[in-house]
Amino acid sequence: MRTSLVTCLTLVAASAAACVSGKSGGTSTDQQTGDATSTDPCSLLDTTEVIAAVGPLSGPPYIQPYENDVCEYDTKDYRRLLVTADWSGGKMSMKMTNFGRQLTDKALEAKTQTGIVLKPGDTLRGNWDEIAMAPMSCCGLDALQGDRHVGLDWTGTRLTLAGAGALITSAIKRLDHPLGINGEAGKPAAQQRLAAMAQDSALDVCTLVSASDAAAILGPLSKPPDHGPPQAGPKARSCYYYTPMPVVAGAPQPPDAVFTYEIDLKEWRDAHATFASDQFIIGNGVNGMRRQLMGADSVAPPAEPSGPWDDLGSSVSGGYEAVKGPILLTASAMGDHDKLRTLLAKAVTALK
Repeated sequence: MRTSLVTCLTLVAASAAACVSGKSGGTSTDQQTGDATSTDPCSLLDTTEVIAAVGPLSGPPYIQPYENDVCEYDTKDYRRLLVTADWSGGKMSMKMTNFGRQLTDKALEAKTQTGIVLKPGDTLRGNWDEIAMAPMSCCGLDALQGDRHVGLDWTGTRLTLAGAGALITSAIKRLDHPLGINGEAGKPAAQQRLAAMAQDSALDVCTLVSASDAAAILGPLSKPPDHGPPQAGPKARSCYYYTPMPVVAGAPQPPDAVFTYEIDLKEWRDAHATFASDQFIIGNGVNGMRRQLMGADSVAPPAEPSGPWDDLGSSVSGGYEAVKGPILLTASAMGDHDKLRTLLAKAVTALK
């Protein structure tokens, strides 16, 4: 039931996101004030502001290859900040945001009002005519001033809501006088970084935990680890470990009766953002079920144990997911989940 609820929330999020739509190093010495003819979303924030908010950047900001209205800032610890800007048509963008909120707020049973952010007790005031959290988002704001729209997505960063409000306020101030920053100029460096990270997409997950190491954690294996059943097509991004299924004393061992432990490479670039989005959806799915079935208030997820990961949490499949740098690994099992978490820790430790 939990899985179906999470799936429904995911579908609602996808529908809303389809209706609504942003990385930096260096200093601001070349960021002269331009004029209002600029439509470059990278011209709305000074890099020093971004660095102060999310940490050191791995390169200059750049316009995303397939989204000309999105500027991306990449941090050295593999997180990202996105800024979107629309100098006209902002009212329509905000309508789409509010439409998405009508869907997702109902799913989350969240109470909202204009100018008040989704989370209870968090109030933002600024130089906008209207502001709202992005649909089904832990960390996204959409602001409207006149017919101009600015969006900020800080999913996966450590930026606070107050810090996000300060950034979006700065961006709105510069709509009339944008900085002289060219987001196209940052693309070559970004493409080089992406090409380097893309090497991880070819990672053979079975190389992370050897058969002997897996057996030391799980117990004797029924057969060597593999990439999955041949009929499904072997996938190097997945590795399966098999252990005998316990049977009642004296009962015959059923054929092919095994517990399966699976490790998957889910993300090799935006791991922190994907993890934060997953945890937001899972957490709201669980709390939504508590409200509907028990009439209970929301509760914070239990703290996960420390380990070799940057972050560890539940996965949509019911197992675990762990972030290390740009990589997100997931783990699921039909067997012991404590052993599964230990197996995942071994895999994360092997990441370079």
